[in-house]
Amino acid sequence: MQTSRLAIEGGMPVRTRYWPRFDKGDVDIDEREIQAVERVLRSRLLFRYDTRPIGETEVGRFEQALRDFFGVKHALAVSSGTAAIALSLMAIGVRAGDEVLCSSFAFAADPSAVLLAGGTPVLVDSALGIHMDPEDLEARITERTKAILVVHQRGQAGKIQDILAVSRKHGLHVVEDAVPALGATIGGQYLGTFGTFGAFSCQADKSLNTGEGGFLLTNDTALFERAVLLSGAYETRLKKHCPWDIAVREQTLPLFNFRMDEIRGALGQVQLEKLPARIRALRLNYARTLRLLGNYPEVLVRQSCVPEATLGHYVVFQLQDSDPEEAQWTADALAAEGVDARCFGSLGRPNARSFWNWEFLFPGETHEQIRKRLPATSRMLDLTIDIPLSPSLSANDMMDLERALTKVLDALRQRRALAVVACE
Repeated sequence: MQTSRLAIEGGMPVRTRYWPRFDKGDVDIDEREIQAVERVLRSRLLFRYDTRPIGETEVGRFEQALRDFFGVKHALAVSSGTAAIALSLMAIGVRAGDEVLCSSFAFAADPSAVLLAGGTPVLVDSALGIHMDPEDLEARITERTKAILVVHQRGQAGKIQDILAVSRKHGLHVVEDAVPALGATIGGQYLGTFGTFGAFSCQADKSLNTGEGGFLLTNDTALFERAVLLSGAYETRLKKHCPWDIAVREQTLPLFNFRMDEIRGALGQVQLEKLPARIRALRLNYARTLRLLGNYPEVLVRQSCVPEATLGHYVVFQLQDSDPEEAQWTADALAAEGVDARCFGSLGRPNARSFWNWEFLFPGETHEQIRKRLPATSRMLDLTIDIPLSPSLSANDMMDLERALTKVLDALRQRRALAVVACE
């Protein structure tokens, strides 16, 4: 099989234009967002807590839209996804000395949110698909364990039902970091609505983009009251959210001021209206990419624990019978062709989703010492490659992706064939 010369080896790349992503300006912004922001600026009311009822504020309307969209009792818009996770844990009652069991294939913000809440993150090793291993999860529960933080990483559902079964057995709360999976569902129920709390981000590279921001969801009214107070609803402002007999006293909780402002609330409303169309675009691009990869049985695409619960904003895969060097080469070769591929292993540039780079959790330890704590996760991440699939990808972008994948994977087959011949 003949292939054109790879860009990584001096050939012409498939594309020279950057790969579309939100952080490069490929944001779905049109006249509706511009009008929404102008409406807020002309009102001169930028703070969510003024003389208006909550339902007449931009953030309040955003929260109502979130409740309607996700089908939950309570929604609280906040300053970031990290704040949403931390507030959820604080509302549950996590404090100094408490342990929170956390997915090890996650983002550095997850253990950081546990630290922000005052708890101690305890990472859980992974099972097949780099999902939290329910058996390892249960083995790590101690008398200090207060909650479980499961991350639906890269838009694919973790083993949420198994994790919930463990939590019920041991009387633990579950917080879902659904930041990477905003819009994915199981049986029509959105990820982020299975646990006690679901935390989401509206940061620039998410399905719902207000630049910065986030929100939490819950059906637990008493814990919602606590989260609202902790978020910064001081001096009777809690009553704006909770016009019922409140179970918590304002003076018993600190105020952390993780509030969302009115401009982001206005943007969020418009962005939420666009979310279903974005999800459809993501799934179409993802399905198209899978059809191409189906021609390469050696490519093992990461699977959600429930097949339908895949958002599709990243395609994550490994290569059968691969090693870390080959995985890194493949990611580098795709990147050289103009596609933003990355390997999670330790041979490339540091990745904030690879737990051995969370040195703040393991002071004084080397990366190799940290990796030995979670051997299954380390082995899998060393071989794992991903490619971002923004909903803004055009038909031409998708053709470039197919050309780049075909070019690199065909070349990889040649490399493997030559290696076999050399060994004979």
